Amino acid sequence: MNGSSLPLVPTGAKVASWAARILGTSILLFWGFFIVAYLFGDGEEAPSPLTAHDYLGLVVMGGWMIGLGIAWKWELLGGLITLVAYGIAIVANPAVLMFVFIPITAMLSIASWLMRRGG
Repeated sequence: MNGSSLPLVPTGAKVASWAARILGTSILLFWGFFIVAYLFGDGEEAPSPLTAHDYLGLVVMGGWMIGLGIAWKWELLGGLITLVAYGIAIVANPAVLMFVFIPITAMLSIASWLMRRGG
């Protein structure tokens, strides 16, 4: 017994959890800035109307942003949502592969969850 009622959490799990939170927050702030700038900025109109493919990309981006936010509280669920949305994004647009920090963040969340459970 360590004299505390709190369970011991492996150091690796803490590091993975905080790394995922820092990366996830950075990603959300980065993309959030562009979304707010687009919604409230004085930018010009889009050069062409959005297609169904564009809308799919926006929905999927929203999915992985929601997943990153959920991962703060529920690491496994948030990580899985993020990975699924990222996978769909890759199928829809392979250029998404350049955003490697998104799946890395999701995998860190899942790894932290696994380490906390001894997996």
